[in-house]
Amino acid sequence: MLLPLWLMAIACIYFGFATDITLGAAKAAAQALLAGSSGMMN
Repeated sequence: MLLPLWLMAIACIYFGFATDITLGAAKAAAQALLAGSSGMMN
C-alpha cells in the first residue's frame, strides 16, 4: 500500500518541476480544440 503512495508523491514532485511536459500537452490540446472549432464554423 505504500508503493502507490510513494509513486504518486514522486510523480507529483517530478511534474511540479518538469513543467515543460505538461505545458506542451496543454498547448497541443488547446491548438487541437481551437482548430476543431474553427473548422466547424465554415
